[in-house]
Amino acid sequence: MKVYLSLPISGYDEKERREFAARTCGYLNYEHEDWEIVNPFHVGDRLRRKRLEKGDFSLPSYDEYMREDIRVLRGCDMALFCQGWHVSDGCVEEMRECWWHGVKVGFVGEDGRVWVS
Repeated sequence: MKVYLSLPISGYDEKERREFAARTCGYLNYEHEDWEIVNPFHVGDRLRRKRLEKGDFSLPSYDEYMREDIRVLRGCDMALFCQGWHVSDGCVEEMRECWWHGVKVGFVGEDGRVWVS
């Protein structure tokens, strides 16, 4: 099962958020070996690499990052939302996409436990 990890990023220290996402993905991979966890930072890194390959050295805009995240999310079976998702515009948009496109929704607690609706 392909699972997208949704977490608040804007307004946070990027290094801390990357580390949090990596730890959470690692834990989820350990606990759910049959899941392919999609880390949104990897989605953004691929987007930046594509631009660099075309000779474009500018960073993608917030809207470009979100469009790519949504495109990837639509190809997933489930999205897991981390603490604070409800106050993040990006996470709220991802939640709406799940509802509109029938992507299963779950939540990740601080302890790493997963609740699926």
